[in-house]
Amino acid sequence: MLYLLLCNRIEIVGIVLQWVIPVTLSLRSELAPGSLWIWRRKLTNIINLESVGWKSKEYGESYLEGDTHQHLVKVADYVVRKDSDSKTAVASSELQYIGAYEYAPGGWISEHIHSRAEQWYFIQSGRGIMRVGDEEKEAGPGTVVFVPHNTVHSYEVVGDEPLRILNIATWWPGEESVTSRAEK
Repeated sequence: MLYLLLCNRIEIVGIVLQWVIPVTLSLRSELAPGSLWIWRRKLTNIINLESVGWKSKEYGESYLEGDTHQHLVKVADYVVRKDSDSKTAVASSELQYIGAYEYAPGGWISEHIHSRAEQWYFIQSGRGIMRVGDEEKEAGPGTVVFVPHNTVHSYEVVGDEPLRILNIATWWPGEESVTSRAEK
């Protein structure tokens, strides 16, 4: 508890992990270079986000169905599904994904749908035009965006500051979720 009180940014995540989204986490066996494993071994459900590095130091692209899906993005995985392989994740879960996405100015994610997963984003810094279904709003730090399953969603950076979001996804138990581009 003392660790949460000392780290204001972690307090929000600690509350999310403990109260909003009950998750069973297990410690991953791989050691991440430069990681604070003493904290992770004692507190497997509490993750110091600042100690987890980005998968890549540079902004890049990701692809879905052969087209650009994310433009000018960096990703850090914190909690991944048990069947996932990640160099940055420190825990795994049966039903949850938790990670950070940072988009450089001009960055975006294309319109897409998750068939059997719900998501929510917590905007940590920067501003973006967030789209969920027919709703579109400019949003900034402190905003939570909820995305129900089978709902078209996307966003793009506004301004000259990177957009950083905490992304939490929940999958249906025992079923694969399919991510696909939204039909235009």
